Amino acid sequence: MDYFWEVTVAPDSANFVGGSLQGEVVIARVRNAYFAKKIVENAGTSVRFEQINSSPVGKTVYLIVETEQMQGEQLRVSVRSRGHVLGEEEVLQVMRFDHTQIATQPYVAATEIEKTVGNFGDLNNNADAHDHYTNLDTDHADKAIIKLQLHPSTRAAFNSWTQVIGNGQVNLEITIGSEAARYGETDEVTEQGAFLCEGEGFRVENRNFYEICSNINRTNDNPYNFFQMQGANRRKIGCVLNNNSTQVVYFYYDQYGNETRIAECNRTTVMGRLNGVILTSVPPGYTSMEMPRLVLVVRLNIIITMLMGLLLLPAHIKIKSQIQIPQKLEIE
Repeated sequence: MDYFWEVTVAPDSANFVGGSLQGEVVIARVRNAYFAKKIVENAGTSVRFEQINSSPVGKTVYLIVETEQMQGEQLRVSVRSRGHVLGEEEVLQVMRFDHTQIATQPYVAATEIEKTVGNFGDLNNNADAHDHYTNLDTDHADKAIIKLQLHPSTRAAFNSWTQVIGNGQVNLEITIGSEAARYGETDEVTEQGAFLCEGEGFRVENRNFYEICSNINRTNDNPYNFFQMQGANRRKIGCVLNNNSTQVVYFYYDQYGNETRIAECNRTTVMGRLNGVILTSVPPGYTSMEMPRLVLVVRLNIIITMLMGLLLLPAHIKIKSQIQIPQKLEIE
């Protein structure tokens, strides 16, 4: 779309023609597109985005499109794998955030995502609000902000992705479409542009991962926890299981949705679990890779003890009340 501006000037101006000063034509531009994580500051009132270069497959990320002279314009955004290694389709299916369905299922399958520049619905909390951010119009009015999960909607397709990725990584690219714009630094006006197409770009890799959401206090819900309800309370832990990975990563999210990568380690599975046992000391052999059932409880107790300060749980609560069965990724 072409943009034209004019400035009214004093009649004695040398450039005054017919009551206005004729200016140059300004062409809309998509400056950049990348994947990012959200960073919230100033007690939850300010938000910014930090570009990331990799992510476990299945994880929630933000796709940011930076534009010029395109406020209110609708973009067509899609993700594809470099060389189409994750499938012959031109674009990949991902799960995009839909704030109108927060109460039921906030993520829906999508291939081409339509997003309006300057629309902030993907920043909404679980009360469907984002007005607590005071810097949106000043810092992000020229951005299209898309929240999505990097996985398809079915377990079969997810497993297919992970088999292709294997022990390596797959690069993802972003395609942006509009009526007419310049893309990147080029002066050519086209209807489509691509980003992250060169170098390492953005990579997805196989990892199992757990996401742990804090409480604001011992009773209130975290406004950026979108896990399902478990009775009267919302789940605090979610996990994505990946059958093609032997590694597991733990992520923690504070009351503003800020992400902290806690640790990464080898994945060890057991045949059963034992909840509700309080151990006064760590028994011998707790570092054994055989991971007996009793040791599992010890390790969980150690992890949760480390997180108590973050989760704001009282130390006297029994371990049974601290452990929840994680919400697994809803892939059928």
